[in-house]
Amino acid sequence: MSRFVCAILAGAAIAGAITQAAAADLTVPYVAPIIEQIAVPGGWYLRGDIGIGIERGRFKENEFDKPPAGYRGRWIRQSIDDGASFGIGIGYQFNPWLRGDLTAEYRTAVTVRGIGQQTGSFNNINGTAYANMSGSLSSTVILANAYADLGTYWGITPYVGGGLGMAYNRMTGFTQTNTIPSPNGPVPVLAKYNDAGTASFAWALHAGASYDISDRLKLDLSYRYLDFGSASTGALYGLDNAGGKPKFGDKYRSTDLSSNDFRLGFRYLLGGPTAAAPMPMPVIAKN
Repeated sequence: MSRFVCAILAGAAIAGAITQAAAADLTVPYVAPIIEQIAVPGGWYLRGDIGIGIERGRFKENEFDKPPAGYRGRWIRQSIDDGASFGIGIGYQFNPWLRGDLTAEYRTAVTVRGIGQQTGSFNNINGTAYANMSGSLSSTVILANAYADLGTYWGITPYVGGGLGMAYNRMTGFTQTNTIPSPNGPVPVLAKYNDAGTASFAWALHAGASYDISDRLKLDLSYRYLDFGSASTGALYGLDNAGGKPKFGDKYRSTDLSSNDFRLGFRYLLGGPTAAAPMPMPVIAKN
């Protein structure tokens, strides 16, 4: 065999090897992009809360805040007890960082007390009269709330939020026990205020954290500042010696009710986790 023929055969062998390698490359299967779906909590949820409130209020009464000419009035003491609250609500988780809910709560009756003093002429003598007021204040509050969740760390999600709504504040059972000077010594006089309710604007600020007990159930611990508006009794009336009930224009009222609330609650996700927008991953080709 000549050198020329050997060269031709060697070239053919090399060309065949190259062709087979190219064909092998064309048979590598195409691998589609891997799509990973990130599960985030979403959808509707139910909530329930209980709380303790440190309540505040500045109460007023014309006998002591705006006494008639010739008289001087002042408050000696005012107080309002701490109370409890019980609430329910329904909400929606829009995305991992934004949610909102509508809540309704009942704030249990707390005792309000006040002692006032008025100086002037009573029963034709000058002296000082004292009045002791007491009764109950209860409230129903409805709020529309929005919250910003600030990320989840080891199952704990801190958040802040705010709410706007309405409060219905009811003052009941209020009495005024007076001690009035007379020539024969102090005379006790009992008067009563009619029960009354007041609808008022309410707003709240929230700060707290939730803990993932499961995919659907969350434990919620929070602080809330609640301004629940104003409240007032009905008109004051007394009892005279003839058995009548003379009516006066005075009312016992407050225009700045507020509370520092510490709350424990649970949120239950109705729909379970939902999928966020798909996130493409790099294409990986394998032999």
